[in-house]
Amino acid sequence: MYPLSSLTGRRISAALLAAGVTFTPLAVQASPSDPTDEPTLSTTEAPTPAPSEPAPSETPVEETPADQTPGTEAPGEDGPNPTLDTPATTSETPGPEPRESESAPTDSGVDPAEEPTAETPEEQPAPSIQTFSAIPENTPNFAIVGAMRGYWDEMGGQDSWLGNPTSNEQKLSGGGYVQHFENADLYWSPGNGGAHAVYRGAAFETLWKRSGYTRGWLGYPSTDEIRVPGGVMQKFTGGTLYFDFATKNVWSTKGSIGGHYESLGGPKSWLGFPTENEIKIRGGYLQRFQHGIAYYSPGAGAHSISRNGAIFGIWARHGYEHGELGFPTSQEYSVRGGRAQNFQNGTIYWNSRNGITEVTKHAIHANYVKLGGPKSAFGLPRTGEITLNNGVVIQYFENGQMYWHPRTGAYAVHSGMLNQYAKRGYERGFLGLPTSNEYVYKGQYRQNFENGVLYWTRSNGTGVVGWEPSNPYHFGPTNNPTTSRGGHNLTRGWNGVRVGVLQKRLGIFTRGQNASMNSRTISAVKSWQRKRGLPVTGVVDKRTWDSLGTGVSWYADGYTVKPRVGITASRQERIDTMINYAREQVGAPYMWGAAGTYNLGFDCSGLALQSMNAAGLETGLTPEQHAGANWLSTHYFYNSKKFHKVPISQLQRGDWVFYRDSGGTIRHMTMYLGNGQMIHSWGSGVHIRSYTRNLPGQSADPYVLRPF
Repeated sequence: MYPLSSLTGRRISAALLAAGVTFTPLAVQASPSDPTDEPTLSTTEAPTPAPSEPAPSETPVEETPADQTPGTEAPGEDGPNPTLDTPATTSETPGPEPRESESAPTDSGVDPAEEPTAETPEEQPAPSIQTFSAIPENTPNFAIVGAMRGYWDEMGGQDSWLGNPTSNEQKLSGGGYVQHFENADLYWSPGNGGAHAVYRGAAFETLWKRSGYTRGWLGYPSTDEIRVPGGVMQKFTGGTLYFDFATKNVWSTKGSIGGHYESLGGPKSWLGFPTENEIKIRGGYLQRFQHGIAYYSPGAGAHSISRNGAIFGIWARHGYEHGELGFPTSQEYSVRGGRAQNFQNGTIYWNSRNGITEVTKHAIHANYVKLGGPKSAFGLPRTGEITLNNGVVIQYFENGQMYWHPRTGAYAVHSGMLNQYAKRGYERGFLGLPTSNEYVYKGQYRQNFENGVLYWTRSNGTGVVGWEPSNPYHFGPTNNPTTSRGGHNLTRGWNGVRVGVLQKRLGIFTRGQNASMNSRTISAVKSWQRKRGLPVTGVVDKRTWDSLGTGVSWYADGYTVKPRVGITASRQERIDTMINYAREQVGAPYMWGAAGTYNLGFDCSGLALQSMNAAGLETGLTPEQHAGANWLSTHYFYNSKKFHKVPISQLQRGDWVFYRDSGGTIRHMTMYLGNGQMIHSWGSGVHIRSYTRNLPGQSADPYVLRPF
């Protein structure tokens, strides 16, 4: 309504005076610099017109809400929220009707009371200060200015739910302002989007009071109460308060989780109302809602997960946010054939066709995503990761499977290539584990494995590039023959190059005798140790070995020849390489249990082992094992079912011939070179001689070993 200084005001005043009503002149107003919210009599000094922002008082004061005694401490943020009997506004309690999802009201800078109307076109706008037009003589008067005036007028002035002012506007220590009314308090600050009301004594005001009012973490109100499905909400500069009609509880949201909740739609979203305040946990925060949980961590951001679905069940089984999957990094989303949700260390998938819910994680997950995930040829996972006895991890998908091992990494096999892999025994066959995904090479689809390359073409079908064994479970090609470091202690029964070097250093080596840790050798070792002040054990450890000063490495028995051909080499290339390596060793000395180098010597099976290594054939045998106590590699080569055997009548170049003594024991092996020649380590050392089925005291076995 208009101030009493207007023409209309004078006419109304005259009529009311005649009725005996007393008026307060315009000059009788409260000072805007009054530092307290208690009602006071105004001075006789005329006020200045209000600026576009609320007129500040000269001295900031601490906020003293209408229902709090000055000096009373406001409780902090973390105390429990009481269950309240009524929301902020009910039909029993007079107050504003909450605005349906209405944004915060703002001060437009134009006072509705100042706009001319059709009834008074000739009048000028009144100053933006308003006082009561008619009150009992003993009632003090208070000014309403700026944004507070705009809000009060918008609500209906004296007839609004706010009621009459009970204080002047007061400046608060935080840079904002407050003005008390009969039923609520109006607050304004530069950052809260205009003037907004907090209903006094109701649910929100109670929690806000406990948080410290404008000085607490919630700060200033940035909206009025807003009606939402099932309750009421009100936003503040530091968070949002929610009242649930069903439980009559008030809970708050704030920070990243609050922003996330609001982005989903707040109480209108699938999460529903909060059921507790935010909780600090190791690595982040969580907050529970009616239908889900929202999480925040610095590395993952804020995301929520439904408590009602299969994805949550799998995540729980893996240890929630502190398990191997970590915090969620996305919302649940649709994928081809189902749903998915990402976590720090993997993704959980739900298959809508069969209800299977499984997780991909770590290296297999990374490769799955790289290949296109559910959109790829693999489809959705059928199982979780399965760890085999040999340390291989495998995971099955709708149309393929993925493998991981520390030595190979994570790779996948699918469709036609998987069929060919299956025919060759999967990872248990000679091919071993995949070392690449499928790729295209010169019109062929190819895939690399540890011991070979599979190919597929539309015209020529599928197969192995280069040589492959006739039986997939036989030893096949390799780029990395089985090896070991060497460096074992020399105890009774050990053989090999180091024993031969030891015997030579101790002066007990005899050509033609076994280089073995026998009683004679052990006795000589003890004598050496006694003279050098070493523990007298007869066992050659590294300390004893170093004292001998042989110049030969402690790890000499671990020497392994690397393949001289590529993994795709043909059968003929491998046979040629094997023969050429053996020929290069002609002249090397014979040494029992030895497998090279050239100067240190070979025995017959040691020459066979390193020749096959050079040709890229996996043998499953290490040179150190070859030198071991009570080990005979000739027996290993003959008896192993992973080598291909053929009758001696089918003898070909590159086959290995076995010889038995008169008692039927395998004692020797040679390699047939073709053209009636063979090569072996016998007597003085490695040499070539004419092929024969009979050696002194030995005769050839009916079967020969065909490595390729």
